[in-house]
Amino acid sequence: MRLTIRRKLMGTLVIVGLLPLTLGLLVILGLGTRMRLKTIHHTYHDVAYSCAQAISLRLNTEIRRLDFLVHLPSVIRYARKQNALHLRVTTHESLPMPLRTRPTAPSGTAIKTRRAYLHSILHNSIASYMRLISHGKPFHAHLLATNRRGNLIAADIKPRHFFQADQFWWHKALNNGQPRGWISSVVKDPQTGGEAVVIVLPIRTIRSNTWVGFVKETFGILPILRRLRKHVFLRQTTGQLFDRRAGRTVLLTGKITQAAAAQQRFEQEPASDRGDWLTDLFAGTIIGSAPVKFAALHHRIAIPIRLPSWSVIISQPTFLALQPIFRQGRMIGIAGVLMIVGLFILGYVISQREIVDPIHSLQQATAAIGRGQLNVRLLSGEVVDPTFRHDELGDLAHDFERMAQRLQYSRNKLEQGNQTKKRFIDLAAHELRTPVTRIISAMGLLRRQLNRAGVLRPTEAGVENSDPTANIQLHLDVISTAAARLEKIINDLCKLVETDRFSTQLHRRRFDIRGLIRNVCDENRGFLAVRRQQLELDIPETLPPFDGDSDKISDILTNVLSNASRFSPDGATIKAAVRVVIGGMLEIIVQDYGSGISPQVMEELFEPFHTGDEILRHHSGDVKQGGSGLGLGLAIVRRFVDMHDGTLRVDPSPQGTRVQILLPLSEEAPSPPGATALAADAGKTPSPQNISHDNGGS
Repeated sequence: MRLTIRRKLMGTLVIVGLLPLTLGLLVILGLGTRMRLKTIHHTYHDVAYSCAQAISLRLNTEIRRLDFLVHLPSVIRYARKQNALHLRVTTHESLPMPLRTRPTAPSGTAIKTRRAYLHSILHNSIASYMRLISHGKPFHAHLLATNRRGNLIAADIKPRHFFQADQFWWHKALNNGQPRGWISSVVKDPQTGGEAVVIVLPIRTIRSNTWVGFVKETFGILPILRRLRKHVFLRQTTGQLFDRRAGRTVLLTGKITQAAAAQQRFEQEPASDRGDWLTDLFAGTIIGSAPVKFAALHHRIAIPIRLPSWSVIISQPTFLALQPIFRQGRMIGIAGVLMIVGLFILGYVISQREIVDPIHSLQQATAAIGRGQLNVRLLSGEVVDPTFRHDELGDLAHDFERMAQRLQYSRNKLEQGNQTKKRFIDLAAHELRTPVTRIISAMGLLRRQLNRAGVLRPTEAGVENSDPTANIQLHLDVISTAAARLEKIINDLCKLVETDRFSTQLHRRRFDIRGLIRNVCDENRGFLAVRRQQLELDIPETLPPFDGDSDKISDILTNVLSNASRFSPDGATIKAAVRVVIGGMLEIIVQDYGSGISPQVMEELFEPFHTGDEILRHHSGDVKQGGSGLGLGLAIVRRFVDMHDGTLRVDPSPQGTRVQILLPLSEEAPSPPGATALAADAGKTPSPQNISHDNGGS
């Protein structure tokens, strides 16, 4: 596609508008994404830290309450008393018989015994304290106490099991005979069937620090869940309580799939990489995490406690976090595109009026001048065309105006000189024709009279005799040749005048082109013999009939052969070949071996009256046949070839010149079977060097 000025301006406007917008959007999106991800990461980290602190505070509060309970003297005395009542080591034997077995039909005594044992568990000093602790809590919680054998000694509500030594928490807290405090992860509460956390603290005597039992609290996770939900305030954000020791999420608010992605990143990536915004961008999930710490308990509680390894993780998909940035970038992009479209339309109108239209006017005027219409004007006097302003294009229009005026003035002068030249040639041709005709007629009459008188005797050409009458024949031949040459020059002048007046017409008829070529070659052999030149003719036996003007074809061949003879040295050989080529074209080739054509002469080879440079170097001997002519021969050859829709081609070289003439044959005339296909020569397009021979022709 051709890049016009209009397209270039439009492309420039688009690039100038879209490139800054694109770079600006990239900068805004890049910096906005970086700031957004860093802000979200710090926000999520603060939220996770706040949530972890709330969970830690909740657990610390419950642990301190239980610690206060296990250190009460009344609780310690009651636990020691209950241990003293159970003297037997065997677990089942330590309980009353009605409680160890459940008969199919319990008797009244067993029921009374069971009720008495349950009453002792629910109504004692420890149970009273437990009810005070659990009373008024907005979540489900219940407490119980056991002796060191695992027997239940106190509870705030009716228990499901009287023997606790076979429960999972007992083994965790007993720790292979070394009692300790223990806080479980989120487990299922057997009392309510919901999620809960178990806290166990051992009861020890104050003086001897002897272990006498356990106090266990089971409370629901509603406070932790409430804290987690309270801090997870962002839309489509997931919060989870992750147990690092167990490697699983124990509490979740949000989507499971998002929690799994956040958990995977939390476990695989080091903590140092979680604050990098590029890592957050390509990871697909933004997380903020903080561990649940219980460091303050070690300073307030003397007993060892096995604490859970929890971390709070707040996460959100990256694409959801960046939606505001993308929305803002989209709004900026739309506004920028609308602004660019408006500026583009304005710039297009301005460039069309200020640049494209003046250039288009200059282009049209230049094309008109190229067609020869020198009367085209961009400016009318001192009034400037509204298309042009006082700028560089306006100055160019003024310069163009002055150039057009100078060209028109020069062409008028050339036309006047050309008309004068034509009138002179017309007058000279008519004035010279009569004396030349009389000279030729007188020469013929003189030759006939001398033949009758027996004066003329044949002599060797170029050899003079001491007898004056012996060289009459030679001098008569020289005079005849010069007169014939002068007659040809006059005829060429007349033909040129007729051609320049556009009065020459083709008189087409069908004739034998082979016979015509042979006749022209035979007529020129006399001129070649004067300089001892040889003509080699290569012509097939049969040629198809040719439809054209036989006189003009004869003039074409005569001028080409005359030029070849003129610029070839004495005794040289001139070759002429005729053949039919592919495409129904008749090819005529004339090859001489003269001095060739200089590049300076090639540019004006076909101009009338152009004779070339250094014409004296073509002279040879006393016979001035090799001298310069009027420069009309090749001008006539080109015009006659063009009138026959043919092609003229010249291949100059230092060893000679090759002239190729292609003339179209008649369409209905079939080519002979032996026609030679010279597609390589016939298919070439004439170039500045493929024009013709040196125009020093006759």
